[in-house]
Amino acid sequence: MFVRRKKNRSGSTSVVIADKSSGRFTELHVIGVGTTENEIRQLVDEGKNWIAHYGGQQTISFPDDECEKLRR
Repeated sequence: MFVRRKKNRSGSTSVVIADKSSGRFTELHVIGVGTTENEIRQLVDEGKNWIAHYGGQQTISFPDDECEKLRR
């Protein structure tokens, strides 16, 4: 799963979450459409955040005390 920038005919850029399996691209989720580089960069960051929270294996944050116990 990865973030993909897709150019549109109008000159804008769509940011989507895509997956490539069996040689085919599948769009899983549309993040949004941007026209400026700053908008596109923000949408890409949102896409990476979406993947981290909704894609496959989830990330878990532990408090520092818990981490110290796990390291021992």
